[in-house]
Amino acid sequence: MSELINNREHAAGHMDEQQLRRREELKAIIKQLHEGVDPAQVKERFRAAVGSVEVEEISLLEESLMREEGIPVSEVQRLCSVHASIFDGAISDIHGSSSSAPESQPGHPVHTFKLENRELERLTGFSISLHLDKFMKDDSDANRYKLLEDLNLLLDVDKHYSRKENLLFPYLERYGIYGPTQVMWGVDDGIRAEIKAAKALLADYNGDREAVKTRIEASVREVEEMIFKEENILLPMALKKLTEDEWVKIAEETEEIGYCLIPGTARWVPTRAAEPGAMLEAEQPAPISRGLEGHLEASHAHGEDAAAMPSFLAGGEKPEGMPQWVADMLRQQQQEEQAASTPAPTAPPAQDQAVSIAEQAAKMAAQAAEMARQAAEMAASVSGSMKTVQQAQPQRPVGVGTASASPEAAASAAPISDGYVRFNTGILSVQQLELIMNHLPVDLTYIDENDIVRYFSHGKERIFARTKAVIGRSVQNCHPPQSVHVVEDLLRDFRSGRKDHEDFWIPFKDKFVYIRYFAIRDEQGTYLGTLEFTQNVAPIRELEGQKRILSEA
Repeated sequence: MSELINNREHAAGHMDEQQLRRREELKAIIKQLHEGVDPAQVKERFRAAVGSVEVEEISLLEESLMREEGIPVSEVQRLCSVHASIFDGAISDIHGSSSSAPESQPGHPVHTFKLENRELERLTGFSISLHLDKFMKDDSDANRYKLLEDLNLLLDVDKHYSRKENLLFPYLERYGIYGPTQVMWGVDDGIRAEIKAAKALLADYNGDREAVKTRIEASVREVEEMIFKEENILLPMALKKLTEDEWVKIAEETEEIGYCLIPGTARWVPTRAAEPGAMLEAEQPAPISRGLEGHLEASHAHGEDAAAMPSFLAGGEKPEGMPQWVADMLRQQQQEEQAASTPAPTAPPAQDQAVSIAEQAAKMAAQAAEMARQAAEMAASVSGSMKTVQQAQPQRPVGVGTASASPEAAASAAPISDGYVRFNTGILSVQQLELIMNHLPVDLTYIDENDIVRYFSHGKERIFARTKAVIGRSVQNCHPPQSVHVVEDLLRDFRSGRKDHEDFWIPFKDKFVYIRYFAIRDEQGTYLGTLEFTQNVAPIRELEGQKRILSEA
């Protein structure tokens, strides 16, 4: 069905001549910026030739510049703010959301992004501005520390940007939107670097107030320009594309990454229509009666001949004018009331009951034995070093896979109902396997042979953010554009057999992170994917001497 309802491709393939001319005009205008023409002159040409622009046109424009004109992502990123200034005030399909719109409700991801943006504006427009003025007049340690505290708060924007990159961008890519996400991710990284550089100048202050001022003002400007791009381009485009269910998934994983300058939000529960059954039940009129007398009263209310009722109930014709469904219901009601008033049959002798129960028990035992035999045959027919089996039967055969049975016997006897995974060196249930993976003191991520993220472990303290939105996503799109070439080079070496592993180590916040990559191959050497292994080794690096006894509880 998807090929029949893919309106995006349909629209792209059916642009009329006027739309094509408009798109080329927009592209020519933006190319002038990349050729060094004064932005004010370019903006005047834009207003005269185009006038207004929609968010989807901006998206297509940036992708076209990179794909058709060969302009590097880094160059589009460099002039991203200039692009936004050209379109400022000219984006035609930006309207304020009504209070009843989902994105206006607390907990909706768009509402959360905007709530954080208001806090960022308060920080940049008030606190940082005020403290920077004081610092420029008096660069005392007290004023320097206030600015450092402000920049620490501003760096909390990392969570805001991480949610965009790891939750929102994957869904946009499913709709074929790559250009804006790649450009914006690169600009986000630039802002992070700018804030860190400003912090470094203050932390190792050498008396150059102007250098500090220049760096902080650049950080503030970039943050505020990103707010404009988000609220006038990115978020409106996302609201046009994403379904409500996709927004629900993003909202559910927001907590995983965290919030920027706000303590959190209420849980967003979108308004849903009542289930059809509930609606029908609510709309049904009151029941006609609660018994045979009620049915007789209903027949009078409908103007039916009460004199004909006794004959009808005795098996005669239904009264004239009585609907057939009423007649059927009355007869059924009469039969139920007669059955209720009939004395219960005398119970059979205890001996007969015992014989009946024994016969039923024998039948059940025979059925259980047959099911166990079939399960054993299925287990024996499965070959290979690893046999994964899924739960497929709702009922467990009697005596199979219970606590008294060994895992080996249970896996052999009833692999389907118990969900065991057989390895060369042992057998684990699916639950045991997942718990083991999530209790390892490392983070694992598996990428298949087509560079698609298929799995990540979910320990208590992940080093780098991972959300379920990355599952099924190309690994190249899970990294900032600046580092994609490193990822591609590594995977190329693994795929060709040139390398089997690669190691990196970096300081990260309060951690020292050891990152290892391993090529996964089968017995024949066929490349099946890559395993990423990430661990905080700072505590290990601090070890010295020896430890041979148990720790105190």
